[in-house]
Amino acid sequence: MDEQAAHMDNFPAQTKRFAWAACILVLAFIVPLWRLMRFAAGDELHSYILLIPVVSLYLAWQEKKKLPQASTPAGLPAAIFFAAGLAVMTWHWCTPHMAVPASLAQTTLAFLLLLTGMGFCILGGALMRGLAFPFAMLYPAVVQHQSSMARIPF
Repeated sequence: MDEQAAHMDNFPAQTKRFAWAACILVLAFIVPLWRLMRFAAGDELHSYILLIPVVSLYLAWQEKKKLPQASTPAGLPAAIFFAAGLAVMTWHWCTPHMAVPASLAQTTLAFLLLLTGMGFCILGGALMRGLAFPFAMLYPAVVQHQSSMARIPF
């Protein structure tokens, strides 16, 4: 147990705060994320969606030694991503009787926008610049998912 506690002390406070905030955001979006996981697991064409977060985390982990230890919050990008995430959620709530793929794409996009906004708010601009590729890699999965599903009849 002491090794595990010592291992957690290696993470900067910003990283710990971001991890906790991300866990809370995942809990807030647990139902749509679970639906997305079930959909992706049951569809051979979209099964890659389950791997994208794992690959993004791996890439971020590989960059951890190159990242700055601390960074100041970037308020403007955080506000832009938060506003975009809230706009997508508002669009989702105001559009009744939406097809399942469109609904999953909207809620996933809102989740990713809010997660990125939290990154800019908690991790700061310098850290987010270093993590730009792992974060950006998450977005095309949503776009590809929505565009390809629009062509498949249900």
